Parts: sequence; C-alpha cells; structure tokens
Amino acid sequence: MLPVPDNARSWIRPAVQIAAAGLGASAGKFVEKYAEKYGESAAEKILDLGEDSVLDKLKDPALHLDDLYRQTLRVSLQQLAGQRKDDEDRSWFQNWETSLAAPQPLALDAVPSGQYRQLDDVFCRTMIRIDAEGAAIGAGGKASITLTLRELPVSLRAALLESMPALLDQNFRALIITPAYEQAWKSSQLIFQEGVQDKLEQIGNDAAATRQLLESFLQQQSGASEEKKRLEAELASLRAQLLDADKSQQTATLVSLLSIHDFAGALHLKNDKITQDRSKLQQGSVKPEELAHDLFELGMIHELQRDWLKARDAYGEAWQLDPSCGHGFKYAYASQTLHDDRTAIEIYEKIADMPASSPERAPLFTNLGILYARQGRSAAAEKAYLKAIDLYRALASQQPDAYLAALSGTYGDLAQLYGSTGESAQKIDEIYRLALDPLLEAGKAAPLLWLPQIAEIYTGIGFYKARIGDDSGAAWSYRKALGAYNEIRSRGGTADIGKLAVTLAQFATLETRLDPAAAGEDYESAIAVLRVLTDKANAAIYGPLLIEALYSRAQWLAVNGQTREAVADYREALSLYPHDLAAIATPDARHLAEALDALGALLAAQKDWPNAEKIFDRAVTVRTDLALRASQAPDAAAVTSLLNRAKMRAAAGRFSDAWTDCVEAGRQIEPLWRADPLACGDLRALICILQAGVGSRLPDQRKDQLCMLAQDALACAREAATRAKAQTIVNQLCGPNASPAPNS
Repeated sequence: MLPVPDNARSWIRPAVQIAAAGLGASAGKFVEKYAEKYGESAAEKILDLGEDSVLDKLKDPALHLDDLYRQTLRVSLQQLAGQRKDDEDRSWFQNWETSLAAPQPLALDAVPSGQYRQLDDVFCRTMIRIDAEGAAIGAGGKASITLTLRELPVSLRAALLESMPALLDQNFRALIITPAYEQAWKSSQLIFQEGVQDKLEQIGNDAAATRQLLESFLQQQSGASEEKKRLEAELASLRAQLLDADKSQQTATLVSLLSIHDFAGALHLKNDKITQDRSKLQQGSVKPEELAHDLFELGMIHELQRDWLKARDAYGEAWQLDPSCGHGFKYAYASQTLHDDRTAIEIYEKIADMPASSPERAPLFTNLGILYARQGRSAAAEKAYLKAIDLYRALASQQPDAYLAALSGTYGDLAQLYGSTGESAQKIDEIYRLALDPLLEAGKAAPLLWLPQIAEIYTGIGFYKARIGDDSGAAWSYRKALGAYNEIRSRGGTADIGKLAVTLAQFATLETRLDPAAAGEDYESAIAVLRVLTDKANAAIYGPLLIEALYSRAQWLAVNGQTREAVADYREALSLYPHDLAAIATPDARHLAEALDALGALLAAQKDWPNAEKIFDRAVTVRTDLALRASQAPDAAAVTSLLNRAKMRAAAGRFSDAWTDCVEAGRQIEPLWRADPLACGDLRALICILQAGVGSRLPDQRKDQLCMLAQDALACAREAATRAKAQTIVNQLCGPNASPAPNS
C-alpha cells in the first residue's frame, strides 16, 4: 500500500476533481480513498468506466453538478486574481473568467490511467486548457478541441498550487449548502455510495456464489451492519437533539452540515462551541455537565467518521466531567474498538453498577463478555454473556424485531467461548440451536430482516466445525450461510459485503484441504474486498480481518513453495499494525509475534540475512513486551523467538551472536523445563543442540563443555526426531559411545 504524495493530497477535493478531470464530486473522494491506497487499477475496477458506470450516473445533467463545480472554480479564481498584482497574470485570469462564464460545457479530458497520484500536474494542464478555451471565445470563436496552448508562468503556477486548494474547499462548502445545489449534492452522494456498493459486491460475489469460508475474527466483525444502522440512527438523533436544545443560527448551520455529511464543517463549529464553553466554565457561567454534553456530541461526530481516537478522547473528557452511564458506555465502547481492553473493562465494570434500563445494560454485558474472553478470563466471560442473554431474552419477548438479533448474536458469542474452552460438542450444538431456531422461525415471515443474522450464525457454526476437524460439517454450514446471502440478493436486499468477504477468506483456508485449486481464487477475491474496506473510515473493524486473511494465505503460500508471494502477504499484514507497540492489544500482539517469526524464517530461507534479522529482532521485542505486560518471565513462545534468531545468525556465520542468543534462550527455558519437562524438553534440547554446534565454531569454547551441552540435549529430548538430532551432535562432540547427561 503506497502512501499518497503530499502534493497530491492537497488536491483531493471534489471541486478540484471536476475542474481537473470532469469527475463527479463523490468520484473525487473515491480517488482519495481507493486510488491512493489500493492502486489505480483497483479504483478503475470499482468505478467501471464502461456502460452504466458510476461516473456516467454522476455526469447526469439532471444533477446540475457541472454548474456547482464551475461556479466554485470561478469564484476561487476571482479571489486569487484580487491577490495577484503581476501584469503578466492578467490575461490568464481574463481568459479563465471568459471560459467559465460561457454557457457551453468545459471540454476537459478525464484523468489518464496512472495519473490519479499526479494531481498538481493534472490541475495545471487543465488550467492551461481553460485558458486556451477562454482565449478562443474572446477572439470571437468557440472553444474547440484544437486550441493554442501556452506555458503557465512559474510564479502563477506556484500561486495556484499554494492558494487554490484552500479557496476551492472554502467556496465549495459555502455553495453546497445553498438551495441551488444542496439537493444535487445529496443525490450525487447517494448515487456514488450505491454504485460503489454494487461494484464491491461484484468483486466478492465472483467466488462467493459457490464457496463459503470460516472466520476467526467473527466477534470483531459481528455487528458491523448493525453498527452502521446504529450510527445512522444516532446521526438523526443528534440532529434532532441539537435543534430541540438550541434554535440559534449556529445550531441550524451545524444541522445542515450534518445533513449533507459535511463532518469537517460540523467539527469546526462544534470545536468552536467547546472552546467557548471551556472559557465560560472557568468563569463559572457554564456548568461541567453542559461542556460534557458538547464533548459527547463531538465524540458522536468523530464516531460517525470512524475517527475512534478522537471520539475516545472526547467521550473520555465527557465522562470525567459528568460520569453518567451514557457517557461511560461510549467511552468504553470507543476504547474497546481501539483494543484498549484495560480501559474498556474498567469503565464497563463501573457503569455496570449504575442505574440503567435493560436496553442500556444488555450490550454492556455482551461487550464485557467479549473483552473477558479476549483476555482468557473464561469464567467471567461466561457470566457476562449469560447476564446479557437474560436481559435480551426478556427484551426480545416484548420487542422481537428490536432485540432478537442481539440475543442470537450473544448466544453465538457464548458458543464460541465454549468452543475455545473444551465444552462438549453437545452443549455447543445446543447453544447454536438456541441462537438459530428463533431466527429461522422469524425469517419465514420477514426473510430480509433476519437472513443476515442467519448467515452469521451458520458462519460461526462452520468456524467451530472446522476447528474440531469436522470438515464436511464446516462445508455444509458455509454453504447454508452462502444460501442465506444469495437469498438476500435474490430478494433485492443488500448483503454485508465485509462479512461475505470474511466468510470467503476463511473458507479458502478450509479449501486448502478440500479443494486446493479453488483456495487461491477465493483468497484473492476476499482479500481484494477487505483491502477496499480497510480504509481510514473502518480500519478498526476490517483491519484485523484483513490481517487474518493475509496471514492465512501467507501460510498456505509458504507451504506450497511460493515464498516471494508469502513474504509479500506477511509484510502487508504487518504494515496494518500500529507503529506503537503499546497500542496493540495483547492477543493481537501475540499474533503479531507469531507472524514475525514466520516471516523471519522465510527471509532466512532466502538468505536475506539483514531483513530476517530485523524481523526476528522485532519478534523478540514483542515477546519481551508481552512478558512485561503479564509481569512474568518469558514463556516458551518468547524462547522460541530467541532460538529462531540464533538459528538465523548461525546460518549467516555470525556464531558469536548466535551463541549469545543461545545462552539467553537457555537461561529462559531452564525454569520452564524444570516446571514441565514433558512440554519443554524438546525446546530445551534444540537450544542445547544449536549452542553446542555454534560453540564448536568458536575457538574459545572448550570441547568437554560442548560435549556436556550435547549430552544434556539428548537427556531432555522427547520426540524421536529431536533425539536423533541430539545423538548426532553427541557423536560429533563426545564420540559414539558417550551417554546422556544424568539430569533427565
């Protein structure tokens, strides 16, 4: 994933896009969101420049968007002209005004493939073209394809690139809330959103029509569509709340900005209000609860944009000023989304004892169950899930349409927990039946309402069946989930493309055993969709799912000898983690360390020693951090990372460094081995084998001591293969008649 250049970033604005390339406003946002992150080919695939494309719909004359963009550019150039005093510039501004004031449409070329990331140059070429058209019209002719183009002066080019982004953005925002353009802008947004959804579904449905998959991050993914509905409802609620509380012009403007999803403008107004409230709070003319309320609304605006860091900060400050149940839940939920489990649990536990209605308390306990399960606190997770189920069961008996899906989802969470703790298959099947049966019954009367949840439950069953080795049962469950998704589409509904992609990626993992030829295609389809969905707006939801899919495919590619492709997948997955290790939740950090070890081994196999060492260094750092978090000594996994680095250094001929790693690994494994010799015997033996072999290459190591290391390895080895390796090194260093050391 390539970063967008700074010079391109400033031009990704709807007005500039239409002026520079004739694209629709929403398509300009598409270029920012997709072309910069996934490449021009991905952008073109979803835009689909053929018949009935998204762009063709956006260019519908009925929308009157051309007038909006033309007027934005015209007003911005008039403002810039007033700032310029150079006589050489005068003819340029006159020609631009003539062209933009003319009634005929601008004859602009589309951005060529491969130039979405060169918007400075595209914009300047466009301004040269508009200048030529204005000159032709001013001379008594008409704008034509054959024009006399002249070179843009260096100083004027610099002024355009420096000043126009801000002017265009400012004037565009001012124009889209005027009666002449507001409805056209809303319509263009709707067309683009629907068009992109259709294209995303086409990507996922190529393979999903016949295949299913399981999903290891189901807890994080479940509820994505429900969250979207919830956020939309909260937006409507926020608008109503603002109007009810305050009839001022500032509030009316804020509501207008929210109505057209201009969150940047809304944030600006809300932050101004908060700044005023802070000053008034110090003067005593505003109560803390009033400032907390504004901060809470600020958090909601950030949340609607999926800017979870800023949302958490706003909710957290609101909670500090006014520790109410509503403020606390939002603060905890944002922390949970950011994998700050400690803070989320602390706040959830505090508000669990506060007076609240059942609709408020039920999701609280479900979320606590998810967090406890993620930390390995199975008993606490079970208790929380059962509490949530009791609450949801009572709510669903009165309002099934509102609460049956949540009840079913919590049963699914409980079944996953039982699957990870070794509960009997019969008990797990019973829990899944409690989750599924009411949905199937309700789905007879209202299929589109319940089919999405039915598909999720079948996917969860497939995941469980695959994990216990019931491949045929897993495949059956995935196909039932696929049938539900297909029925949603056949009835005119919209399937959750993210959940479908997740199912496809995990089914590909199952296919590596059942149908390897199809696995590659399914992985590619699912990962392509997850890449698109993992953008700044919803990375918290889809980022972990993309990481898991990339890891799974990388493992499969490595087993099949496709090392280069496997390395690429691992590197892409690793790039999705936060740079700050403290920002990575403990379960995710363990997963990260495992991936680092696997990638390091692949790089070492390619004899890419420098990069392999960097990766192994990072793995050791992550393992050390995990031990510090738990306030305990390194575990066997941490020792394995050290051993892996030692092997790489030995293979690279760096025997002294490898020896140092072996010594430290031996020190760490010793207490673990003494506590559980059966579990840790082979790992300790492998360390001793490597250390003895490395020591034989170092002139300052005594042969009798190396012989003792080899004998120690033979004494503690358990597996036949490990014993064979130990015997070989004993024969080399001690002679063929040597005995194991008497310490086993």
